[in-house]
Amino acid sequence: LAASELNGDAIKSAPVQFCDDFDIVMAAVRRKGAVLEHVLGYCSTALRQDRRIMLAAVAHHGVLAILPDEFKADRAIVWAAVSRFGGSSVRHAAASLRADREFMREVVTQGGGDPLRYASEALQADRDFVLHCVRANPSNVQHASDALRDDFEVMMASLEVADGERTSLGTFKERSNGGTFEFATPALRSNPA
Repeated sequence: LAASELNGDAIKSAPVQFCDDFDIVMAAVRRKGAVLEHVLGYCSTALRQDRRIMLAAVAHHGVLAILPDEFKADRAIVWAAVSRFGGSSVRHAAASLRADREFMREVVTQGGGDPLRYASEALQADRDFVLHCVRANPSNVQHASDALRDDFEVMMASLEVADGERTSLGTFKERSNGGTFEFATPALRSNPA
């Protein structure tokens, strides 16, 4: 336990039975979330299904990818990753969450990354949702459906903000000054407006 509290990797060298001790596993994943991958191979079903351990592990970047699938559909666990590491963390979430319009709106509002890239095809084709994403970060337009990249209003929304200006969500836009123009369809690129 003391070793796990100091260095999460210590559990990898410990006898296998310690991978089934809640306190030791919790101390290890709090210190280094990635040790969860090692622990999952040796722990009991009870620990593999312990939500507290998964929440502790997800506090570390990249750990969402190694969680058992049922936790990738848990809103609170995925939200913990998104709120700490940004919108791109949603790429490891279950398809059901990436198709959940309200959850994905929250992810976009949280800021950072390009969550539209990981949204379901239905959301990538949802005009209101795409406009929300583009207003938060214009480069999201590249992940919109073909039809919406041919939509004048959607493309204009991605071009309207000057460098360094804050979005309506309070985040800075990553690309501007025509940087998203390359994602417009040929028809829109030919439009003088």
